[in-house]
Amino acid sequence: MANHVYTMRTEDGLDIADRVVLRYEGALGQTIERFADFLRGEVLATSVAKGVTGRGHVWEGELNGVSGKLEVERV
Repeated sequence: MANHVYTMRTEDGLDIADRVVLRYEGALGQTIERFADFLRGEVLATSVAKGVTGRGHVWEGELNGVSGKLEVERV
């Protein structure tokens, strides 16, 4: 999952040191909630929250057969 968020950061043109907010929806949420602390550190997220707002770079699809939506927004 962290690798996918790295890709989203790159697609959005973010610098490697930029802090972000990671938002999510869907079935991926269970995994994200379980590993939220790990993800915060790995992807430099100041927060991980449920609910995509449309203000950041959005991805929708499946990861390992689990559907959901992710959003990365620079802080």
